[in-house]
Amino acid sequence: MTSSNTLINERPFYYSRLAVDPHDENHLFSVSVKLAESTNGGKTWHESGKRLHGDHHDLWIAADGRTILEANDGGVALSRDGGARWQWRYVLPISLACHVGFDLASPYRVCGGMQDNGAWCAPSRTGDDRGIGAHDWTRVAGGDGTWVVPDPHDPSTVFASAGGGDNQGETVRFDRTHASTVDVSVYLRNQNVVPPSELQYRFNWETPLAFSPQHPHVLYTAGNVAFVSADRGAHWRAISGDLTRNLRERQTLSGGVRLDVTGAETFDTILAIAPSPLADGLLWVSTDDGLVQLTRDGGANWTRAEIPGVDADGRIPSIAASVHRAGTAYVAVDRTTPATVLPTCTRPTTSARIGARSPPACRTPKCTSCAKTRAIPMSCTPAPGSACGGASIAARLGNRSRRRSPRSRCATSRCSRRPSTCSPRRTAADSTCSTIRRPCASSRPRRAPACGCFRSATHCRCSGRASPDMPRAASTTRRRRR
Repeated sequence: MTSSNTLINERPFYYSRLAVDPHDENHLFSVSVKLAESTNGGKTWHESGKRLHGDHHDLWIAADGRTILEANDGGVALSRDGGARWQWRYVLPISLACHVGFDLASPYRVCGGMQDNGAWCAPSRTGDDRGIGAHDWTRVAGGDGTWVVPDPHDPSTVFASAGGGDNQGETVRFDRTHASTVDVSVYLRNQNVVPPSELQYRFNWETPLAFSPQHPHVLYTAGNVAFVSADRGAHWRAISGDLTRNLRERQTLSGGVRLDVTGAETFDTILAIAPSPLADGLLWVSTDDGLVQLTRDGGANWTRAEIPGVDADGRIPSIAASVHRAGTAYVAVDRTTPATVLPTCTRPTTSARIGARSPPACRTPKCTSCAKTRAIPMSCTPAPGSACGGASIAARLGNRSRRRSPRSRCATSRCSRRPSTCSPRRTAADSTCSTIRRPCASSRPRRAPACGCFRSATHCRCSGRASPDMPRAASTTRRRRR
């Protein structure tokens, strides 16, 4: 079957699903942005279910051709007469929240940007014994809801960004008191069928928003450039140049059979912003092409943070500034596009040595316990770039395997059962860094003088340059009363 009617497949890479009525071979449905129906074998098409939510993904037709279930971005639709009439039932508690925010009111309100269902806020408690109901939620923005951040000074004001409109980076300010919405977007430009390379600014579908912890009236947003506003979004000022890799070959119109005109496939953009709660003017951003950038002076100068093994295919949708150490941030890296199925969490580092550090190199402890029980290995997974074969996130996070094994997976040292003669004996030269911890044979607390092993009632511990997973030895030991 061929057709020149674009209604049946407006975004081929995203939909492309055709369903045939098992009771009538000439009765067809095509799911796309709209639900298309044909009753003459595909010769002509018309829109079905006009009052349903858009973006249709799947459809099932019963054997009798009467009952039809249809899945779209708004939920599930049902027809009992072959598609002549449709019911859209709000009975399934399902949704996809892209980002969540909260205000400082009492009780505080929680806000979330919902995939293709706008942005919503609700109180954390209502006083109603039945809990929080659907009527307690307030819609603060439309479109494809993404970031939602309430104003720290005024809980009745909420800022939200959304994708899916004619302008990527669309940002609104919602006033709950007056139930009014004002568009405060940085860059008003119709992006339909416009190559991203021709745009002055490139904004992601999920345009980030963040308030300054030190100056609650200061709001940040970003496209490929970072922006700041000090007057609730009425005016914006660029505080950086292009912070992405700016790969021109990726800034083209997507599609083939039919162009994608939604703007969802705009690349080389900033995905997240994280102002430091500890240092005024310290701001992190992360991009969809594998970069983390940092400024310590409010945007006057920027430094690129290095993450070993992350290239232009590394999407970094989340970054959080440390609440304990200025200059340290934590990021999540998604590399599923180049078929790397495991996500990564790590700490970036910069050549300027500003305090941000990569995960520590894996080290073999000087001494481990020597009971005859089976060990519980605590391993770290090497990745390219670090001293032990790569940047190891599992080592930093203390990833512990629950699978018991009689020995560790790489070389370790061990100590004898008598603490007075405790001395490390290395079994092999291997730096891929697995360590083991076993229950102690003795129940009396003792302290080893040489290698730093400490026996307690439950574990033998080492105080040498052990891996981050190994606890430190106690500095003092209480003597047993005689």
